[in-house]
Amino acid sequence: MSLKQIQEALEIRYGGAAQVWSYSVSHQWLTIRLTKHGLAGNFHLLCGACDRLEFDTAWLDSNLQVERSEAGFVVRDGAHLRVECGIVTGRYNVPPVFGIAGTTPSASEVAGEART
Repeated sequence: MSLKQIQEALEIRYGGAAQVWSYSVSHQWLTIRLTKHGLAGNFHLLCGACDRLEFDTAWLDSNLQVERSEAGFVVRDGAHLRVECGIVTGRYNVPPVFGIAGTTPSASEVAGEART
């Protein structure tokens, strides 16, 4: 997934909820799950080869930003998050996937084909 595609996914979920979904010390991967009320599905931002991590476990009104740095990338969201890493990618609709207001998302949404 390109940096532009990641930034577009983060823009769509601006103001939504962010949650640290997983972190593997041995594999140096951090996963942040983003959801937004009124928007079916989710987006997982994956940060690999992490050198520095500072984060709250969850927060509302997310405004994640991803920028290139000399060492790779810096991912930040105000006082809630700062990650310095070598790899950034993303995935749409990682299980469990929830629809809007308790509805079940379509097969294409679950497969990650629906982007809005």
